[in-house]
Amino acid sequence: MSWGTATVIIPHVFEKIFGFLRKPEDRIMAALTCRQWEAVIFDSCHLSADIALSVIYERDDGCQRNVKPCEIERSNRRYRNVIVAPTACYDGRESYVNWDEAKEVVGMLDRRGPIEWAMIDGRFDEQIIATHALMGFGRVLCHLVELEVKLTLASYWDPHWEKTFQNLTGLRSVQITGGHGRVLNSVQKHCRGLERLVLEKFALTKPFEKLLDFPELKELVIDELDVSSTNLEIHYGVSEVTFPKLKHLTFLINVKASFHHLNLVPVRFVTPALESARVSDLLHSFVRIEAGPQLHHLTLNMAAFAPINYVRPSLFPNDLTSVSTITIEAEHLAPFVGMALVWTQRFCPNVTHLVLDQKLDPLILNQITEYVSTELPKIRKVTNNSNKFQPRRFSLKFKVNNALEDDQILTPDHLLYY
Repeated sequence: MSWGTATVIIPHVFEKIFGFLRKPEDRIMAALTCRQWEAVIFDSCHLSADIALSVIYERDDGCQRNVKPCEIERSNRRYRNVIVAPTACYDGRESYVNWDEAKEVVGMLDRRGPIEWAMIDGRFDEQIIATHALMGFGRVLCHLVELEVKLTLASYWDPHWEKTFQNLTGLRSVQITGGHGRVLNSVQKHCRGLERLVLEKFALTKPFEKLLDFPELKELVIDELDVSSTNLEIHYGVSEVTFPKLKHLTFLINVKASFHHLNLVPVRFVTPALESARVSDLLHSFVRIEAGPQLHHLTLNMAAFAPINYVRPSLFPNDLTSVSTITIEAEHLAPFVGMALVWTQRFCPNVTHLVLDQKLDPLILNQITEYVSTELPKIRKVTNNSNKFQPRRFSLKFKVNNALEDDQILTPDHLLYY
């Protein structure tokens, strides 16, 4: 049965299905699944409340085209979520990205019913979205609460970032991919009530203390951070940032980062209300996290080749006796488990729940559980989860097989130093 037929004959079924879609990424998936847009947009009844309208969408013939203002006029549907991505126009000489029509469509939708979440992809080959285009979306999206923006570092050279977010003062959540200090300065200046900030592939072009002044922030996610050697405005020295209301902190970094520069701009995060933290071991040389007694869940993201980093308590210079749950995650978990357990035993003596974020071989898991019950008796529960990495990349089964072929006995001590 086609989407066009199904949405007319059994609309209540689709309403029930899409009614469970609460996360934006689920709504995006639903939007991408609905290929016959004319039928899904205009012939069904109330599905629009829980799926995202992609202003640029793919037709059945594989081509992309824009949703036109006249099509929106035909529709009586109201959307809470929109996705705006660039598509090329050609004027006979060169291709360019036309944001005006997309902005008109989005404005019409917002007047019909408040749009609360939007994702704007400002990347297209070598071209990037101009700051005045983003400001234009801010003028028409009057009710926006959550915004995701995708940029490139090339946008750093636009001189008009300061006023870009002046029409988006009501934002509570901002996610920036491929951003830099100038765009974050604009967010900081105009979005004083921000509660959630996500920075992915972020180029640190200014010290942290000049970028992260968000007194209402409750969740901060930094995933992949680097210092751009070509766009530095950094004055080297220690930064201190205080987050009085921050409850959840994620700070991940990979081995490709420019540690030479990062070590010159160390930062101290003061987070008295922090409840959970997910941090990379590679941060230990330039990040200090001062948490209060509310910190209960700590996730150790093992990215380095030498797990000895976690033995150093410098990442968390204060007391960690309040931590009750430790999660260990890594692409290759085997070399890190032992060292992480030693670190836990030394600095987090009151942990009662250990989570291993990798689907382990039952034999390995049993040995870890036996070791924990003997050496860390306060840990009453060991949970083994699958993570996002492909199991074949870090399976420990081959280690067990090799050991058995050599007539070795895999003991907990053997695992600790394998």
